[in-house]
Amino acid sequence: MIDFEAHMDAALTRLSPPMEGRDDWDDVLRRGRARRRPLAASFVGVLALATILTVTPFGQAFAGGALHRLVTWTDQAPGGPASSTDRDALRKANAKAAAPIPADTKLGLLGSGMLDGVTFELLGFRDRGSLCLRLRTSLGQDNHIVKAPATCVFEQLLVDLGKPLAVFSAADPFPRRAKPGLQALYGLAADDVAAIELVSEGGVHRVPVENNAFLFLYRGEAPSLPRTRLVYRSDVPSRANALDAADHRLGSVKIMSLKRGYPGAPPASALPGPSVVGHPIASPRVGWLDRGEQRGDPYDWTMPDGTRPRGVPPMRIITPNPATSMRVLVGRMSSPPAYCTMNVWPLAPSAPGYMCDPIGGPSVTITMGTSTSVFDAQFPVYYGLVPDEVRSLKLILANGADEQVPIVDNVFAFQTSGAEPAKLVGYDSDGQVVVIRIVSF
Repeated sequence: MIDFEAHMDAALTRLSPPMEGRDDWDDVLRRGRARRRPLAASFVGVLALATILTVTPFGQAFAGGALHRLVTWTDQAPGGPASSTDRDALRKANAKAAAPIPADTKLGLLGSGMLDGVTFELLGFRDRGSLCLRLRTSLGQDNHIVKAPATCVFEQLLVDLGKPLAVFSAADPFPRRAKPGLQALYGLAADDVAAIELVSEGGVHRVPVENNAFLFLYRGEAPSLPRTRLVYRSDVPSRANALDAADHRLGSVKIMSLKRGYPGAPPASALPGPSVVGHPIASPRVGWLDRGEQRGDPYDWTMPDGTRPRGVPPMRIITPNPATSMRVLVGRMSSPPAYCTMNVWPLAPSAPGYMCDPIGGPSVTITMGTSTSVFDAQFPVYYGLVPDEVRSLKLILANGADEQVPIVDNVFAFQTSGAEPAKLVGYDSDGQVVVIRIVSF
């Protein structure tokens, strides 16, 4: 089994790696690595750094109908035209991706900013039912372009959260080696939002909205762990308020950060939806994996250096959710018996590793991992396996909104806000509740 367990300081380095010297996306993608850690009971969480539902079309309600539309995204090519260099880089990365996005994806330039003589540009594109942002910067005429991974959020989730804005990333720490100390916060806002008010320890910062997007550049250092103590010298904003043209507040969101910690898991009764399992799962097994059936597509595991790792079980690759091009690897290990999973981010050329959960454990009813594409991410993606007895899944948000989570060959994937715990409920063929999991990053 590949575990990729490492010390915290190494993990922090992987979460904010140096990105220099290449102007194509696959260079960033290769830097991804996975880390295995328990989330709760049967949860296994994985943080993987990499680039990157039938939903309402772009341009329809972004905030529950209250704030109209995202006009910028109605034609799938947000903002102004991206450069031919960026379009070519996207096309080349997609051609090599294990999880390609649609070939007709349009890339747009949403806005730009400058800090300490460094220019940053915010790009936008659509991946199926997701809105994606990608930050890049050029360090000067004689330097290669430095780019960050893409961050994507399900459009339906943004609608269901009912907020007038969404912070996609709060503290992208790059360029790291070439010019350390620069960070970026960026996201999307509804049409009625003219500016974003960011609240931090150092004060209040007003950021204009352009093409439904906002970009805030600030100084700050990525976290480190000297002498086993977390040091995070960065004033990451804690809240974002949406303002209209008259400076009236339209709504706000909490900004999550490792510096302040993420909320713990509340009891099931504290969240909307069922809180009692009516018919517990008797045998948490995935029949087609036990029988060795060839579902999904085969996955040829090749490491970045071209070698194949030893002891890797045969893996199949499946696309579980039409809202994203993200794919999930699944397999079965014989000794010891375990189900193994890992995700492959959109545009990623390969998976960064895999994680395995023992079969038949006393509390293992759902194998679930979580991944993010950027540091201090606001919208983690969860994925995994459900046993045969689970015939449907429902994600219930803290505000009471619920979403049906698709299941394809026992594989699922969904996304939710890191600021608000949610509830995942599994039902059997008779509609009885067979499993409840609190989703908390």
